[in-house]
Amino acid sequence: MRVGVYIEPIIQQQAGIHQFTVQLANALAAFGQHQYVLIGSKSINSTLEQIVVSRAGVSLLHVSRWMTKDLITEHRLDCFIDPSHFGSLGLLPAKHRIAIVHDITPLLFPRFHRWRTYLSQRVLMKSWIERSKHTIAISHQTESDIRTHLQPRAKITHIYPGVNISKETTDFVSRSKRYMLSVGTAEPRKNIYRVIEAFEGIEHPDFDLVIVGPKGWKMNLQKRVANSRRSSQIKLLGFVDRNKLEALYQKALALIYPSLYEGFGFPIVEAMLHGCPVITSDLSAMKEVASESAFLVNPYDVVSIQNAMFSLSQNSELRSNFCEKGKDRAKAFTWSGFVSRLESEVLA
Repeated sequence: MRVGVYIEPIIQQQAGIHQFTVQLANALAAFGQHQYVLIGSKSINSTLEQIVVSRAGVSLLHVSRWMTKDLITEHRLDCFIDPSHFGSLGLLPAKHRIAIVHDITPLLFPRFHRWRTYLSQRVLMKSWIERSKHTIAISHQTESDIRTHLQPRAKITHIYPGVNISKETTDFVSRSKRYMLSVGTAEPRKNIYRVIEAFEGIEHPDFDLVIVGPKGWKMNLQKRVANSRRSSQIKLLGFVDRNKLEALYQKALALIYPSLYEGFGFPIVEAMLHGCPVITSDLSAMKEVASESAFLVNPYDVVSIQNAMFSLSQNSELRSNFCEKGKDRAKAFTWSGFVSRLESEVLA
């Protein structure tokens, strides 16, 4: 079977969907039994066959994207995988499409998103899932959301994704002071303002707060930090590459990730793989993914977040306990397992 894989998220993005697609392509090359073909506006570093389609890189509104050239027939593809909801819109027909849905948060929490993101999902998401050959939901929470809010009869398979860590090492972190780590795009759903407020409420914290992630929307994180009474202890690093992020996980007191909603929560598993204790929310897929292996908090309650940060910063035994639990929990998320289920349950 020849299976196309839409890889434009690797080329166009820096956020979680980028890393997911990178790791998916690598996993298909390493574990896949079918013939996988990468499709995007540029080629990437991969051993898999690649098809460069320049119109994949243009806007959905650009006329060239909607040319009628049949890529399925031309390249003898049996179906294709789209890891970014409906990123392939206009390029490949939905009836051959396996959609990977990470979450539907723009529909559930429109106030957290840019209007065009909400509008596109409001107009397209339901019909796109209905017309797709198959849908993969990356958590039980996401599958439940799709069935409840979009299409109860859709052909959906829940498969947890894998999470990889690099085999390379880096000396990027040379800090002598202890720190807690926040990871995520700077947008309202990630709840970073409450994290900062919780940090400010700790009496004389003997650690810093390090915030990592690309610039997002509806937030002015630089201004918020500049106005903080603990601004000297809050470090904004912006986007960092994979090796630097992993070095930060390895030396952090804990990952602080009390997002208001997630369809999975990749930083949770990434931190666990590195032996980094995790503080995360007691709701949505974060509770599902973390199970009993993280310090769960109410993300709307600043005091709850503050107490967790303080407790983990002061109690080395508690940190060690969550470290060991996290390492065990992370074993549930492997790319070999994802590919195996993809081929046996979706592509079969």
